[in-house]
Amino acid sequence: MPRVVAMLPMPMFFDYLAIRVNGEKAAGLALRLDWRMAGEGEGHRLTLSHCALSHGPGSHGVRAQATITMDRKGLAALLVAGQTFTQALEHGLMTVTGDQGAVASLFATLDSFVPMFNILEP
Repeated sequence: MPRVVAMLPMPMFFDYLAIRVNGEKAAGLALRLDWRMAGEGEGHRLTLSHCALSHGPGSHGVRAQATITMDRKGLAALLVAGQTFTQALEHGLMTVTGDQGAVASLFATLDSFVPMFNILEP
């Protein structure tokens, strides 16, 4: 499953992140982050506001608190290994310019869950 998620088009990947945001953990946070995938051209802006993560193409510009840069190989490694934000930085899977605490705050709001579950049980 993590390998599939790592290969999703970036808007779908951000939708995946958005469904993992825990509203209670995100309460009171307001984040503006830019995300760049090396070799993929267009950047993406992420906004966490009112306990919901939204995204779109482009950049927040000077209002961005931080910019995350990584490649697909790093994204796949991050998801497959289930590493934390700190581990991803230590292992060089991503670089962050700006406020690393803002990025850590975003990752701290994410819940983990088992995506494969029975919808109907006998």
